[in-house]
Amino acid sequence: MNKRYWLSVILSVAVMIVLPLSTVKTAPDNVGLIAFIFLLLIINPLYMIFIGYHCGKNIKKYWSLPLVTAVLFWIGAALFLEMSIDGCILYCVVYIIAALISMVTSFYMFHKNPKEKMSVKAKAIKIITFIAVILAFLAFVIVTTATLG
Repeated sequence: MNKRYWLSVILSVAVMIVLPLSTVKTAPDNVGLIAFIFLLLIINPLYMIFIGYHCGKNIKKYWSLPLVTAVLFWIGAALFLEMSIDGCILYCVVYIIAALISMVTSFYMFHKNPKEKMSVKAKAIKIITFIAVILAFLAFVIVTTATLG
């Protein structure tokens, strides 16, 4: 394990455990509910997509990082968000799927044949595809949350 991996784990601890803890300790009840929804539907999914994107650059070294981050989410959700086991598992699975999709997309973007020059059009198509994957995931999270609640 290298230094960059451990920095990513520390950042994951900050996002998945320290952020919910600080929300519980500092936010009033009304704001706390909005903050938790913001965490579950925006911050955590985008962070998992970022982790997947980061891991796709070097899958051999960073393949376990999305799993570690999902476990950290589970710990933070169980301790501070008081979520049910079913809710934790659902969010963990959705977050892992988002990270894996992002990882595969990132791997495809960065590990094309280096001798091939990529045109501007091809780069634009890859970026649009990546953004579409992110938007599809966010729509999935919103629909899943709406059906549970």
